[in-house]
Amino acid sequence: LVRHYTQNIDGLDEEIGLSVNSQEDPGAAECVLLHGSLQFRCSNCPTIFRRDKNETGTPLFPEPPCPACAKVSSDRKADGKRASAIGRLRPNIVLYDELDPRAESISAVVRHDRSLRLDVLLIIGTSLATRGIQLLIKGFAKVVHKR
Repeated sequence: LVRHYTQNIDGLDEEIGLSVNSQEDPGAAECVLLHGSLQFRCSNCPTIFRRDKNETGTPLFPEPPCPACAKVSSDRKADGKRASAIGRLRPNIVLYDELDPRAESISAVVRHDRSLRLDVLLIIGTSLATRGIQLLIKGFAKVVHKR
């Protein structure tokens, strides 16, 4: 298995021990989360906050302030500078027609995987309803068919 690409956001891939894509080293991941996850991300800074496995509720309305941005803003005020913007936390999910902040790193992984000599492309559990996943699968299928 070269890599597992998933549209699921439930976090089960990570729970069973697969390393997932990250901003730091996307190519090292065993699993690429195409639509994000149920973690939280800040609308202002690149910080991702992991959810507690035992957490039952999601404080979405109103969206809570980002603790990382709040600390930066507080530190600036303490230094006599003006406060900086504080982002809001939202689910780290890519919605339809929304730009993915990780698009470049995911594209780099896809390009790398397409350059490999792939023997099999296994597609499970998708309706192929979105154009992005259709293009992704067609690109990988071409690589396999050339072999």
